[in-house]
Amino acid sequence: MSSDQVPKPDTEFIAHIPESGRAEDRKAWTREILLIVGACVLLPLAIAYGFGSRDELQVSAMIVGVAFFTVALAQPFWGLIFFVALLYMRPEETVPALRGLHFTLIAAVVAAISVVFQKLMDREAPVKFPANGLILGFGGIVVFSTLNKGGMGTAIQDVGRLVALVLMICNLVRTPARFRFLYISIVVFTLYLAMFSVFRFYAGAAFNRGTLLQAEATGIFNDPNDLSATIVAGLALALCRSVAEKGGWRLMYAVASILMIWAIYLTNSRGGMLAMVGTIAAVALLYSRSRWVAVALVLIIGAGAVKLGPSRMHQLDTQEESANSRFRFWHTGTLLFMANPLTGVGYSQFPALNDGYTAHNSFVLCYSELGLPGYFCWMGLLYYAFRGLRRVPGGVAKAAVRGSPASSGEISTPGKAMAVQLSDEAHDIIGARLALAGFLMAAFWISRTNVPVLYLLVALPLAHQIAYQGAGTDFSLSPKQRWGDAWSILGLCVGSIAFIALLAWKLRG
Repeated sequence: MSSDQVPKPDTEFIAHIPESGRAEDRKAWTREILLIVGACVLLPLAIAYGFGSRDELQVSAMIVGVAFFTVALAQPFWGLIFFVALLYMRPEETVPALRGLHFTLIAAVVAAISVVFQKLMDREAPVKFPANGLILGFGGIVVFSTLNKGGMGTAIQDVGRLVALVLMICNLVRTPARFRFLYISIVVFTLYLAMFSVFRFYAGAAFNRGTLLQAEATGIFNDPNDLSATIVAGLALALCRSVAEKGGWRLMYAVASILMIWAIYLTNSRGGMLAMVGTIAAVALLYSRSRWVAVALVLIIGAGAVKLGPSRMHQLDTQEESANSRFRFWHTGTLLFMANPLTGVGYSQFPALNDGYTAHNSFVLCYSELGLPGYFCWMGLLYYAFRGLRRVPGGVAKAAVRGSPASSGEISTPGKAMAVQLSDEAHDIIGARLALAGFLMAAFWISRTNVPVLYLLVALPLAHQIAYQGAGTDFSLSPKQRWGDAWSILGLCVGSIAFIALLAWKLRG
């Protein structure tokens, strides 16, 4: 065959291959390479390391962990789900042989790195959202508050996980399918946590308060109050799905809700019970066709919780020591804030100034330790989680009081409750915001300002807006809207501080 007969590459065909298709091929090859490296290099190394270990359970856990982390590097969304699972299940704190392995922290770091790597590979810009600046500002203020007081390394590690969690969720949960999967995953993990605490309670591993037993879990959930707050959030999600679903799925969510209520009851936490009653009341008021029937149901539930609920519900007295000490701590926190309104006393410094006790109020702990700037950022995150943004022409987002698109459902006329003919989108945003509200109701009585569960619940309504309005939506605010929101957030800060200060001053012993 002569040289002029040698087949030549079909350059014309190659030229017609879309550039986006080539980019997708490159991304697919990159992910495959990561999986091959993990399977052929990292996993064998973990197994080899295990030969020198005396604990087979640790070796097995490390092998499984390396496999999951490899997948997380290639598929960041699954890395996020893996991190949330570890956050609720706490294997390194549940199984003694796994203590000290820090699976949850490692999962957070791996997931965060995979998100950055994916963004660079896909050449995608981060989602433009007002909450981005607030969470970054909150993290910076936390670290800055330790400059003259020590503990900067701990602060960076603690707040770094919170910042990464919010940014990961907002940048990974970009479609309705992903949002629904995360939503259902939180329900499943909460159900696991509830059943685990019930099992421990009846197995004799309960918190013993003299003659009173309270259900508890492990790790960050070993306090009955913290445990109940987390389960209340999952209960809100399950209740809203039980209304939205039909047939067998509705039954499954209803059973899950009952099991969560059982677990909350066993915690014997007054804050948790109050939050649970408030959550059930909100669902009844939102979904009942008759508002009067809903109000009657709420009154019955409230009276039943006090009469038939855990023994500590009968002791709702401001002179009772546990309640009275909280009001004293709130008063102390307010005085500390007034003495340091701009800088606060510093991250994790409140117990040192309060005889070793924390504030027993997430709001008080925030403004007393971080001052008004830190509290502004924290309240701003809550503000946007509840307020919502809508896309308008020109790429600038417009504030929406209800937050869900008008097509999501119907709002009935005054005097009647919300119509139940709502889309899944509307049910999901209601559930996400009720979960956050329920957690905050419980967190009003405990210090949960800096725990990952809170920021997971804060990010959930934000992710809903991104997923349903499009990841490419520019949620940036106009200067006028930005200033309007800033004044609203500042008003919430001042109003909440004044309310807590007045409450503590009136009720403290």
